[in-house]
Amino acid sequence: MKTVNSLKNSRMAYKNCNIGSIINADADIVFNGDLKLTGIFSGKLEVNGSLIISKNALVYGEIIVTDLNMYGNLIGTAEVHNKAELYRGASFTGTLIAAEAVLRTGCKFLGEQTINGIPSVMPLEQLEYIREDVEVSVC
Repeated sequence: MKTVNSLKNSRMAYKNCNIGSIINADADIVFNGDLKLTGIFSGKLEVNGSLIISKNALVYGEIIVTDLNMYGNLIGTAEVHNKAELYRGASFTGTLIAAEAVLRTGCKFLGEQTINGIPSVMPLEQLEYIREDVEVSVC
């Protein structure tokens, strides 16, 4: 697995990577394959595969992914083509757009969500702690 430590001024493509340390991306970054974030990332990121945001990771910005598995923190917008899953300890502030979402016991969600095309809002003044597993889908 490759490790990426500095990304600037271009559109880049990688496959099956781990991003650690602190990354402030000045460009759109595209990954073809699975990606694990373990550090701090700021910018726009597109992953044509699964994105794992690790427990101590912090993401600021916009992400577009096939699947999202979140254990860490995201502040911004996430567009998930398939399934978004927020696990215990995950914290999401912003806008989530997904075909399907699962909010596990102990995660935090604050913001707007659109699941399978249906919008829903959790008030920005109130941080919601999920107390039991919730599968968010629209039939």
